Amino acid sequence: MFGETNSREFIIQRANDDNRIVLANASPIKDNHGEVKAGIVVFMDITERKQAEEKIKASLQEKELLLKEIHLRVKNNLQIISSLLSLQAKSIEDEKLKLETPQEEM
Repeated sequence: MFGETNSREFIIQRANDDNRIVLANASPIKDNHGEVKAGIVVFMDITERKQAEEKIKASLQEKELLLKEIHLRVKNNLQIISSLLSLQAKSIEDEKLKLETPQEEM
């Protein structure tokens, strides 16, 4: 709105087709009565910051995918261990050594 500080990001295409991302901060300059008499705009090149943010996002997505894969593998390994223990428990003949095993839910 007019009379308030604003910030916006723009993509500027340079002559060599090198796009740059800039942040524009615009602020009004007011007189003693609070009326806007002029304005000032400051542009800051934030291309490197945006590129770093994209790299971090990509890295995070990769790590989340790896974490899901690890979770799945651990879950599968625990299921295998549970099945092996269940098979071994069925082969025990001594009633004193047998433990009560919960029934598997279907």
